[in-house]
Amino acid sequence: MSLQKEIDIKNRFSFSIRGQSENCSRLIAMKQHLMVGISPFNSRFSEKYITELICWGAKKFKDIDILLPDIESAMLLILASGSTKAKAERKTKKELNRIRRILYNIHNSYNLEKPFRILDFSQYKQNENYKILKSKAIDLYKTNQKFSELCTKMSIQAVGCRAKSVKLSTEEIKGLETTDISIEYIFNEVPFYVNTPCLLNRESSVLAYHP
Repeated sequence: MSLQKEIDIKNRFSFSIRGQSENCSRLIAMKQHLMVGISPFNSRFSEKYITELICWGAKKFKDIDILLPDIESAMLLILASGSTKAKAERKTKKELNRIRRILYNIHNSYNLEKPFRILDFSQYKQNENYKILKSKAIDLYKTNQKFSELCTKMSIQAVGCRAKSVKLSTEEIKGLETTDISIEYIFNEVPFYVNTPCLLNRESSVLAYHP
């Protein structure tokens, strides 16, 4: 599902959500559960933006959870931008800690009807359904050109965004090597796009992202 953002006259963010298919729209209308994916190193996700996004989601849906990448996955985006492992690890920990501090502050400062959970990729790496979904994504990447091109495009876009945010030039993004490193991030993320309800053991769930 795709989130749309506008700025109203009070300089507050205003969100709407649009399904990518008829079934997506049906799930949105059920308003049972929203999974909000937050991308590290993305300047869009300021404290104000995250706070208002979560408050909006908590009002619109019965339950809401937050999805973050784990350190190992998020590091891939910095490594693919040309950074050393030590620098990538340091920047990744700092950024994920920043996001978690914002989320903890929302927990403590806003009167949400139900508290949200903070989930990350690492919590599902031993989950059998997650492993099956990831394995299928990898196999499809190897055998389906259209899917492979889509994953590669997503990978390069993700690295480009992170490279800009950490002040690395586009010349430091290294083509095929970049894809080889960062494509694993896409594989780790795909299971949540494909079947979030299965992973969370819920009847229905909407995974929302901002294009």
